[in-house]
Amino acid sequence: MSAEFARVCEQAGVQKGEAEVIRHAYERKTQALLDDRQARLLARSLRVPVKGSLGILVEGARRGLLDRVEAAKKLDQLADVMYVNSDIYRLIRKTIEED
Repeated sequence: MSAEFARVCEQAGVQKGEAEVIRHAYERKTQALLDDRQARLLARSLRVPVKGSLGILVEGARRGLLDRVEAAKKLDQLADVMYVNSDIYRLIRKTIEED
C-alpha cells in the first residue's frame, strides 16, 4: 500500500484491513466486501463497487443458496454481532420473506 493511499485512508478513518480490501478491489477492478461505513464511503469515492454482509445475504437468498428460514436466521445472527439499523433490518427481513 502506498504511503499516500495509507494517509488518505487514515484521514478518512479507515482501518488497515478495510484499506487493504479497498486497494485490492481497486487494483483488480472488482467489488469490495465492506460493512464499515467510512470504508464504504472511501471505496465509492474511488469508484470501487461495494457490497456488505447484508447484501451478500440477500443475494444468497435470491439465488436460492439459502432458503428463507435459513436466511432469516443468518440475518438475526448478523444483527447480534454488528449494528443493523431497525429500518434496514425490517427491509432486509421483508425482502428475504418475499423472494
